[in-house]
Amino acid sequence: MMSIPRDTYITSEYYSGHKLNGIYNRGKKIIPLVEKIQELLSVKIDYYLIFDTQIVHELVDAIGGVEIDVPMRMKYDDPTQDLHIDLQPGLQVLNGNQAEMFVRFRHNNDMSVGYAMGDLKRVEVQQEFLKKFIKTVVSPSNITKIPELINIALKNTDTNITIRDALKYVPDAGNINTENIISYTAAGGAEYIDGVSYFLLDKEETKKIIEEEFNSNTSVEAPDGATVSVDNIN
Repeated sequence: MMSIPRDTYITSEYYSGHKLNGIYNRGKKIIPLVEKIQELLSVKIDYYLIFDTQIVHELVDAIGGVEIDVPMRMKYDDPTQDLHIDLQPGLQVLNGNQAEMFVRFRHNNDMSVGYAMGDLKRVEVQQEFLKKFIKTVVSPSNITKIPELINIALKNTDTNITIRDALKYVPDAGNINTENIISYTAAGGAEYIDGVSYFLLDKEETKKIIEEEFNSNTSVEAPDGATVSVDNIN
């Protein structure tokens, strides 16, 4: 998995601003977003899947929750988004609603508790959650539910993956070794431009990570089994 921060600086004819997630946010332009990511990473993207937080609720509840060690007291309220996060620290099984709280948390309301690196650290937390989620899915108690999970996923997403495409990979699910799942965030760093915070992508270093860690054979083909995600969570 490689995550691209939502605030990655870009220029696009489809969006007057300069943040990567703005391409999709301004009119749900999926193909221009995919094309921009292909340009940024020098890869070819075969499939896209865009989903809202409802999919987190349904999938996590369908597998009986995901065990997570919550690292800190997570408390945050934003009535404008109808977002209310309230989690105690410690090892626990999160249900769907709590899982959304976990992956969306950055800091509390007065910013006295939270991730020192803000969005960048939250991306790492989301990657770790995905690994724990996958490990739970392929456990003996849940692996037979995969066709059901695919149906839940596809009804809550905008994607070019067909049900046939998804189902043909089901027999391989039992061979997944979650200890071998690697995750990275695209290389770069935060910087203010005209008073606005952006993530400036280091294209060469990111390309090096893709070629060395994902075993890509060329600069134009996406490595097998690679997932590229853009954090669009507020």
